Amino acid sequence: DGENGINELGGAMGVSLSPDQKHIYTVSFQDNAVNWFDRNTSTGVLTYGGTLKDGLNGVDGLEEAQNITVSKDGSYVYVSAEVGLCPIHNSIWLSLR
Repeated sequence: DGENGINELGGAMGVSLSPDQKHIYTVSFQDNAVNWFDRNTSTGVLTYGGTLKDGLNGVDGLEEAQNITVSKDGSYVYVSAEVGLCPIHNSIWLSLR
């Protein structure tokens, strides 16, 4: 977090690799965000792809994001988040590709 222009990895809790192994997704509990990286399948080198942050650009439902998984066909990314002080769990899906 805070390195190489990537600022939304505070409290990273979940990581998921796409089925084709070309993308890695992370969730940030502290920053209420999802980050994704493109992955070179030959070298494993990651390139920052982008961020979705709760409350910015119409994004909602990532407050205290905790878990992330990619659908078997790689079309969707699913995130679960805990909102507020009560253990009320929200789940959202994202189509990032």
